[in-house]
Amino acid sequence: MRLLELKASNFTSYRDLSLPLGSGVVVVVGDNGSGKSSLFDMIYFALTGHSLRKLPLSEIIRKDQDRISVKLSFEHNGKIYTINRGRKKSRSFLDISIDNEEIKGDIKEKQEIINEIIDEELLNLAVIHSGKSRTFFDLSDREQKDLVVRLFSPDFIDISKFSRIAEQKKKELIRERDRKDGTIQYLKKEMEEMNKSMELYKDYSDYSLKELLDIEKEIDHTIDELTKSKNKKTEEFRKIENSLFTLKGEIRQISNELNKFKKLSKNKLCPICGAPLDKKHIDKEVAKLNKRLEDKNIQLKTLKKDRNRLEDEIDKIDSVIEENNENLSITKKLIDIVQKRDATEREIKNKNGEIRRLEKEIKGLNRDIEIYDTIRSFFSSDGLINGLFKKILPLFISKVEKFLSIFGNINLYYENNWIVSFDNNRLHVKSLSTGQRRIIELCVILAINEILKDTKNIDFLILDELIDPLDDNNITNVNNAIRMSKVDTVFIVTHRADDIDYDDKIEVVLVQGESEIK
Repeated sequence: MRLLELKASNFTSYRDLSLPLGSGVVVVVGDNGSGKSSLFDMIYFALTGHSLRKLPLSEIIRKDQDRISVKLSFEHNGKIYTINRGRKKSRSFLDISIDNEEIKGDIKEKQEIINEIIDEELLNLAVIHSGKSRTFFDLSDREQKDLVVRLFSPDFIDISKFSRIAEQKKKELIRERDRKDGTIQYLKKEMEEMNKSMELYKDYSDYSLKELLDIEKEIDHTIDELTKSKNKKTEEFRKIENSLFTLKGEIRQISNELNKFKKLSKNKLCPICGAPLDKKHIDKEVAKLNKRLEDKNIQLKTLKKDRNRLEDEIDKIDSVIEENNENLSITKKLIDIVQKRDATEREIKNKNGEIRRLEKEIKGLNRDIEIYDTIRSFFSSDGLINGLFKKILPLFISKVEKFLSIFGNINLYYENNWIVSFDNNRLHVKSLSTGQRRIIELCVILAINEILKDTKNIDFLILDELIDPLDDNNITNVNNAIRMSKVDTVFIVTHRADDIDYDDKIEVVLVQGESEIK
């Protein structure tokens, strides 16, 4: 049952109201007396025909008005229900449509249709809560047992019907258990193949990925430095080659000049200085040219020696670079192998974790299967309610303790009275402080609503200023507990909206004596 829309006219301080009811956590805020609680009184009135606050109809109709109506739309089991309830002058009316099809019958017959979904008792005890309403622990022992049994077995009066329901639930759990067991077998088969593949990596068990990555980085750095050195020496080699080319040209030029002098005859002018040539002058100029030629040849020899040295050094660097490249290639292959090895190990570890999780869930399912099987068979025994309560109790407590765990090391026990353990300090529920009891009550409420969602598909909860007295730390825990709940919509009437992790907000204001949604 998921609420969709609420409309009303002349209901308490509301003249007209049209309010879509969202999902998630919805806070309802407003000043005292603005009409916050009246919104949920409308829902209660639409479903039951009575006021949540036990007010007579004359007090919930707006002053000087002779008609009132509340129209509530909700979805239940895939169908859209619309309830329109109210009074015109002195005549009450109740109209119900399902998927836009009007339901025939009188008010009593139509009310039975609503009660099959949720009746007034469940609304009071399990769905709508305020700081002033009776809580689970305010009920008598018999009422508590009746409620717990009814939550898990809404049709317990029809023994055979409930037996079929329990059997059906058991079959569903068995199918779920078998599906999880099938997943485990599949994972184990995959792990078997992975363990076989790990045999391929046994020769690489001593290799560390971090060490290999460090080696790869070091080799890359070495190759980079060697390449820089080679480039530098190659540039030097190029400069020497250019110098050799230039020097050889100079040597040829000097040789040509020398040959010209040797061919010159006397009484000619010197091509260098322009002076008249004689043997002495020719010998002097030839000596100069020979000296220049000798110096140039010495330079040539030195440059060739430097060039040969650089050539050898470049070859050696190339050899070292090639060796490092080979080592780098080997290292990269090892890294690839070790990464695959580590990935396989992680996958095996993850699958082991998944198998452990599934085995734990199967253990829980087996426990629930046993409980439902016991419930199914117990209908033939005496002491039906007490017997059912004893069998259902562990499941009920586990539901409550799921939420209690958010607030700390808190456990709940039933020993003909309800006992609560705070960090192994056992206290009777009646001995708890106001804050402690409010926490326990809230966790019971959330557990009950989660059960209602499973058994009757009731998917909303109303908390009217129930959490305001809690301290900041427990408000945070309340947020976490509500978020963990399976309930689709939780309405929270509060003056502490800023402390609530909400999805939507309804703000009620009072304008000239009329309540409005801001």
